Parts: sequence; structure tokens; C-alpha cells
Amino acid sequence: MKIAIFTDFFLPKVDGVVTSLEQLILELDRTGHELLIVAPDTDDVPQKIGKNIQLCYVPSVPALVYPGLRIGLPSLKMRKMVR
Repeated sequence: MKIAIFTDFFLPKVDGVVTSLEQLILELDRTGHELLIVAPDTDDVPQKIGKNIQLCYVPSVPALVYPGLRIGLPSLKMRKMVR
């Protein structure tokens, strides 16, 4: 199955949400699903985390209401990858 996951937080951030999401993604990869992960671009993002996992980092801006949160902006790259 092809699965796209859109997330506000992803690696390298470490918290419960990211840890749970990472475990879900790795298990889906292990069972043969193809994944596209769309996340806001941050410093030191991983380029590869699994065999069938594509990472798409979109431009982002800091969220004023929550420190550390970045809001991803739509991009042509994301649109092409989702299609």
C-alpha cells in the first residue's frame, strides 16, 4: 500500500509524538508498504530512514504560539511527490 503521512514534528526532534511516529513508519516499512513522509524543513534532517520511505521536507516558518514548532508551507516539490 502507498501511504503519505503529513506531520508537524519529525526527526531530529525527539519527543513522544516523533518516537511513536518513527516506530509506526519503520514497522510499515518492514511490512513492505511504501511511505511518503512530508514534514517541515529543519536543521540536520535525516535523508534516509528506511528502505521504502521517501522523505519530503517542505519550506517552513517558526510558529509564534509554540516554541520549536515550525509550520510547513505548500510547495511544488510536495505536490509532485504526492501525485
